[in-house]
Amino acid sequence: MPLHLATVEYFANLDFNDKIRMSIDQWVLDEVIRLIEDEQLDIGIDADGDIIGVYSVATEMITEGEKKAGDKFNLLDTGEFRNSIKTRVIKDTNGYGIGIDADPEKEGGDNLFDLYGERIINLTNDNLGWIINQIKINVIRILRERR
Repeated sequence: MPLHLATVEYFANLDFNDKIRMSIDQWVLDEVIRLIEDEQLDIGIDADGDIIGVYSVATEMITEGEKKAGDKFNLLDTGEFRNSIKTRVIKDTNGYGIGIDADPEKEGGDNLFDLYGERIINLTNDNLGWIINQIKINVIRILRERR
């Protein structure tokens, strides 16, 4: 189905960053969190694909087998950290993008970013590529809606 020429011209005349901003909707922001939780933290990896950590025999004993020695950390002890992960549209000198924040402070004073690095809340290259593709799809959807 061809796009209306006026819509194409309107969108073409928008600044590149404005196109990106219009294409990052709440669904995309929510998908970033889902990918971090379901496809990274659940399997115990950070944005580089590195294992966050593994439980020790001592941890298995302390938790009475709830956490098994050798199992990867998933940062889901209380759920507080994962519930704190938030996304938002940000603008900096490079233009618009997606900001990802979380509260890394645990009860007892441990800071998860200090322990495991801030890459625990960034996307792997594969997941980032998937999000970029979704933004491209949104650009096409916006063009079609404006015809």
